[in-house]
Amino acid sequence: MRAACETGVALHELDLTEANIRNVAVLGPDDVAITRGDRAAIVVEGDEGAANAIRFQLEDTKLSVMRLGGRRQNGSATVRITLPRLRKIAVAGSASVQCDTITGKKARISIGGSGSVHCEEIEVEQLKIRIMGSGSVTAKGRVGTLSLKMAGSGNVAMAGVSVDTANVSMAGSGNASFASDGDVSGSMAGSGNVTVKGRARCAVRGVGSGRLVCEPA
Repeated sequence: MRAACETGVALHELDLTEANIRNVAVLGPDDVAITRGDRAAIVVEGDEGAANAIRFQLEDTKLSVMRLGGRRQNGSATVRITLPRLRKIAVAGSASVQCDTITGKKARISIGGSGSVHCEEIEVEQLKIRIMGSGSVTAKGRVGTLSLKMAGSGNVAMAGVSVDTANVSMAGSGNASFASDGDVSGSMAGSGNVTVKGRARCAVRGVGSGRLVCEPA
């Protein structure tokens, strides 16, 4: 993280003129809100010390957001990002990310640490979610194929997401929920639980006390 901060720039130094951002990575403790708009734009709000410490790195279609020092000091800040299209969200640390919509063929959400991602509406053919640690994902919408892998004590609250088919791999004490009337397969190791609402056809293998439960909506 320290090396990334050394290569990042302040907002006034960031050139978004030709930016084609599709992926957002948040490395640190700050809140990030992503909304859809016609062109890329960024606004930083919050305590002056925290806002001045926010740094950005733009590489191809990926925008990284970080804070000098990597820790929550000098108050808090919120980074508001506008993008025409969002494909990937990655969180490393304790950041909170909110997005209004993700649409398209493929999307990915990954969390390493205690961060959180909340999406108001997801409408994609394929969605991959990866959580390492105690992070959480909440969302509503519709997904064709869901690939969910969790290791740790994370939580995926997507009872409001209708999934056609899903493959779930859980190691640890995490919990997950979503809706499906299709085929759901699971590999469980540990004490975690997965709840599938609807008329899904569920198949599970694993060890430990964890359960994959398919129940009527």
